[in-house]
Amino acid sequence: MKTTSGIDKVFIYPELNELLFKFEKVKTFTFFVYGSPNEEELNIINKGLYFKVVHATEIVKERVVVIVEPILEEQANLLNCYQGTRMIFGIAQNDIDEEIVRDTILDGFSYLRYKAEYLGTKETENNV
Repeated sequence: MKTTSGIDKVFIYPELNELLFKFEKVKTFTFFVYGSPNEEELNIINKGLYFKVVHATEIVKERVVVIVEPILEEQANLLNCYQGTRMIFGIAQNDIDEEIVRDTILDGFSYLRYKAEYLGTKETENNV
């Protein structure tokens, strides 16, 4: 698939593609949350992430995208997993400390009393 600019899509989520094409490099951090955090709770995690990472790098809010994907009963049965929420934090920043990002997000979920698992990090570049 091509975007309106004629560049191939890399992610299945349009928000991550827009971030990639704007900043040319995106790291995604994927988590599974056993529950469904609401918008206010996600804002708490985003603020914690922003302020924690700001001390290590010059990240700006425009460089962060959060994808929230509920995993309902039917999909959980197909994937042989539990119901919950898959969350992908996309960050367009070259020199970000992956450990700080991972730990900050997991600490946020723990603070909000959600069980969460870190599924991994992936870095994608737009080599156009």
